[in-house]
Amino acid sequence: SEMEDSGKSGSIIAIAVVVGILMVAGCAAGSSALYSVDESEYGLELRFGEVRNVRTEPGLYVKAPFVDTVQFMNKRTLRADIPPREVPDRDRERLIIDFVVRYRIVAPVAFRKTLRNEATAEERIASIMFSAMRDTVAQNDRTEIIGARPLLDESGVVVSNEEGLPRYESLVDSRDRIGDEILARIRDAAEDQDYGIEIIDAAIKRADFPVQVTQSIIDRLISERRRVAERHRADGEREYLARTGDAQKRADIILAEARRDARQERGEGDAEAIGLVQKALTINPEFYAFLRTLESYETSIQPGAVVVLDGNDGGYLEMLVSPPGR
Repeated sequence: SEMEDSGKSGSIIAIAVVVGILMVAGCAAGSSALYSVDESEYGLELRFGEVRNVRTEPGLYVKAPFVDTVQFMNKRTLRADIPPREVPDRDRERLIIDFVVRYRIVAPVAFRKTLRNEATAEERIASIMFSAMRDTVAQNDRTEIIGARPLLDESGVVVSNEEGLPRYESLVDSRDRIGDEILARIRDAAEDQDYGIEIIDAAIKRADFPVQVTQSIIDRLISERRRVAERHRADGEREYLARTGDAQKRADIILAEARRDARQERGEGDAEAIGLVQKALTINPEFYAFLRTLESYETSIQPGAVVVLDGNDGGYLEMLVSPPGR
């Protein structure tokens, strides 16, 4: 009986192990059979590398576990930044052009067949874009590509600003036209190759001169600015000389008038002083002589000096002892 009981227990354990393994395998198979597709992507069911189903709507889907795989592709608008390239224009003058293309995957099966992934798609788009850009740019000149040219008057002469530099007018329409031509060429090439993508738009981000040409342009701008600065400096110096010369002229006139008035006032003062002296001499000549003698003392005798007066002093002592009118 003990052997029978142990045999039954072993069978139960074995059955439990088998059931557990089956449950784990069922869970694994169930999880492998389910997958979800987001609203921003496509889901491609693959069996041995071949596409069986294309899921374009978001949701939860079922596939054959352990046999089918799923590849997801972006449904949103993608951007391909093309590295700057040197392209010759109609006059064989080279320009650096930076381009950008926006596209969207519309046929995921064709996209997977021809381009495989986004990296390959960007390389292929860059190739057809460069070909289209080269052909289009070669039919236009530099001013049309850059989008600006010198402004001309009715007689065909370049219009300059106040600083003597040429004025430019915008050529946005011509640049947009060039971009539209490149866009049409890229779209045609993408459709011919059946890439499974839709080219939404293409635009020139930057059109500039090569480095060696850019430096010469910068040097020319510097020389033009120096020429303008020198002209302004010369105008300022001329204005300075005109204003200072006028001010000096007015100052000389004012000083001459002041000296003339001073001489006139001094002459009138001297005449009045002479008149007063003559009047004093007429009224009391002796007293006037006494005052003049005192003034001579004041100017001739220094402070602290010892003065000795005798009969040979020219009348000083007599005038001090017996002043006029005493």
